[in-house]
Amino acid sequence: MDILTMYVFKPNSQRMKNAGYTSIFHIPIIVDTNYATIPEANWFLRERALGEINKKAPGRVLAERTIVEYAYDLKSFFSWLDGNKQKYQWQTIDYYGVIHGFQNFQMSSISACTGRALSRSFVSRRVEMALDFLNWAHDQGLRSSVNVLKKLGTEENESRRTHINKVDPQRKAKELGPLPSAANVQDWLQMVEEKCGRSKALACYTVIRTGLRVSEIANLPTHIISDECDTDKGLRVTIKYGAKGKKAIGDEAMEGKPREVYFPQDLVKKLYSYKNGWRIRNLAVGKKYNKEDKDRMFLGDDFGQPLSPQTIREAWKSCDRPSGLRSPHKGRDYWACRMLYDHMTSEQFKVHEKLPYGTLVDAAFNFINLRIRPQLGHSTIDTTFVYLEWLFHHTSLNEMNEDWREFLLGAEYS
Repeated sequence: MDILTMYVFKPNSQRMKNAGYTSIFHIPIIVDTNYATIPEANWFLRERALGEINKKAPGRVLAERTIVEYAYDLKSFFSWLDGNKQKYQWQTIDYYGVIHGFQNFQMSSISACTGRALSRSFVSRRVEMALDFLNWAHDQGLRSSVNVLKKLGTEENESRRTHINKVDPQRKAKELGPLPSAANVQDWLQMVEEKCGRSKALACYTVIRTGLRVSEIANLPTHIISDECDTDKGLRVTIKYGAKGKKAIGDEAMEGKPREVYFPQDLVKKLYSYKNGWRIRNLAVGKKYNKEDKDRMFLGDDFGQPLSPQTIREAWKSCDRPSGLRSPHKGRDYWACRMLYDHMTSEQFKVHEKLPYGTLVDAAFNFINLRIRPQLGHSTIDTTFVYLEWLFHHTSLNEMNEDWREFLLGAEYS
């Protein structure tokens, strides 16, 4: 049930017409308990009703019933803001405040009409209206921008209706679940090696240690691990083959967009040993079967042929996988969540018994944007946003710094 600090007032349509207000007679206004108007909210409603901010249908005047529903949606947001004014104001609230504050409040509210919890679609509409208002306020120069999660795959000029039911990063974050333990991951990799061979197991291991796509791993060139490589250190390498689409090594016309990624020290050591040992054996086998390929890192154990993305996927799924590693794509998610968890439980955070919620959010967001997103090759932060949702889904927002290490993972990962 809404906090009743705001009301929707519907003027008498006929009296408004008689007074000469023929274009806005059907537009309600939002007032507080003292019947003072909320100027910015009503300004937004008026422009919305007259079609002045409808990018898909400019100039389209909304029906009276529609704009009344919009008014009640916006009223619920301003009522919630008024009830939480010590923490939130519409001029400064960010996307996370809307989602973790207003949306969570709405999801726990009871309808005054039915006595039941509000439906997800109803809450989605209200949150959408709140974000539309905040974006409009930014366009008017009344506040800073709001980093709203855009619907993936849409054009830039499409509607801002983007989240909750449609993208639903919270639901996707729940699907990621707790991370599997180190022992479970190691057991699975051992089974892959026994069943599919050393090369395929190492390719799978590379996924979970780097977050690269299987197409990128299948096209890793041998020169990334030089003979002079220091195996006691991590390594930054530039990859450009195997990004989205059929971009194969050696085909200059189909090179992907280059990006720099990081290989941790343990992986560098394994790849160095593989290149100068087992791979030489596979190269000789490939020469025997006329499948020799001197450029690609991973060669099959049976015939010495370069591993294809599909071959790596099949090897990945050849054995019972731990929860959270159902596919190579989930392996990318695993890498991202693991990196984020390690960062947010590092010594720089452990030395403080209490940290403000905002500090933790900023630290997590910055790490995702500066470390995880470039490694995964995501062009925007939107795609990577799910990992921040995962972090918060596995913690208690009200006891963030007290219990979150226990909530983050279902089992300890040493």
